[in-house]
Amino acid sequence: MSTFGIYKQTEKSRLQGGLLLGEIVKNLTSITTQNPKQRLKLMMLSAHDTTVAALQASLNVFNGIQPPYASCHIFELHKDDQGAYTVSMFYRNNTELYPLPLPGCALDCPLEDFRTLTKPSISEDRDQECQLPITANGEVIIGLAVSGCLLLVIVAVLLAVLLAVVCRQTDPTRARGYHQVINEGES
Repeated sequence: MSTFGIYKQTEKSRLQGGLLLGEIVKNLTSITTQNPKQRLKLMMLSAHDTTVAALQASLNVFNGIQPPYASCHIFELHKDDQGAYTVSMFYRNNTELYPLPLPGCALDCPLEDFRTLTKPSISEDRDQECQLPITANGEVIIGLAVSGCLLLVIVAVLLAVLLAVVCRQTDPTRARGYHQVINEGES
């Protein structure tokens, strides 16, 4: 909940997991139009746990539990004898493989229904929805340049302090260790 929260959850999931979901739907759709001899048999994408959770949130199948290490969300595209395509989803956590039907559809969801049901979760123009200005690239470059200069100054100051400490410790005129204290009148 700390990642996706309850406030504007649908909007956030569109802007986070919706981008990946859009690519997956696009790839599933493009496979159906490819030459059968050149058709992809398998496509694998690697992601962090937060990306898997964001994808599941955009599909409205996220259970609220952080995906464990090496978990995966699987999409299978099948073609039946009549030539119709269906999409099945599965989730493998660290113990088992669970069937994961898309809300509003059966486990073997017709591709067109899958596309229709996921369309509201896919952002068409993320920059527009996030209200990012077109000139953001120039601002990012300036921000990075200023941050880089500040980092350089901090490193230079730290090196100067380190050098001063080392020089002070190796100064031959500075006495080290215990010294005999001479009282007045003693030689």
